[in-house]
Amino acid sequence: MARKSTPKSTESIVLQRSRRRCAFCWGLEHDLEVKRVQIAHIDRNPSNASERNLVALCAKHHDEYDTIPRQTKRLTPEEVTRFRDELYDILEKKRRSVTEACNLADLWTTMPRKGIVVSGRVYVNDDTELTEVLEHVRRQKAAGERAIDRLTRCLHDEHRLLWQQPKSDMSKT
Repeated sequence: MARKSTPKSTESIVLQRSRRRCAFCWGLEHDLEVKRVQIAHIDRNPSNASERNLVALCAKHHDEYDTIPRQTKRLTPEEVTRFRDELYDILEKKRRSVTEACNLADLWTTMPRKGIVVSGRVYVNDDTELTEVLEHVRRQKAAGERAIDRLTRCLHDEHRLLWQQPKSDMSKT
C-alpha cells in the first residue's frame, strides 16, 4: 500500500508555526536555532496527516524519534507534543514582543520628536522607555534582529522627514 502524502498546505502551516525550529532541540536543549527540518508524525502513523499530528524535527531528532532502541527509553509522543506546544508558545510570544516594539516605534513617530538616529543608533532625550524597548528587542535572536532593522528604518525615515519639513512646520512639533 502506498504511503499517503501530507498535503503541502498542512506542511506549510507546520513549517510556518515552528519557524523551522526543531521541537526536541527546544524541549531538550532550549535551542531556538533555525534547522533543516523534516515533518514527523507524532503518532508515527504516516496516514494521519492532520496538523495536530505533525511536528517539525531536525534529522537527528526525527531519526531518534522513529527508532526503537533496545536498551534506552524511546522519545514519546507526549514529550514531542508538549515540546511542540511550548515551542509554538515561545515563538508566538517573541513575535508579539517584536510586533509591540514596532507598534511602539510607529506610535513614537507620531509623538513630538525627542530623539535622533545616527548610524543606526537611536538617541533619545526624554523617552527612555523607547530605549529600553530597543535594548529588549536587541536581546532577541533572528526575529529581534529583523525588528531592530525595521525599527531603525522607521525612526530613521521619520528623522529624515522631520529635517525635510519647512521651518514653519517644525515649530509646530
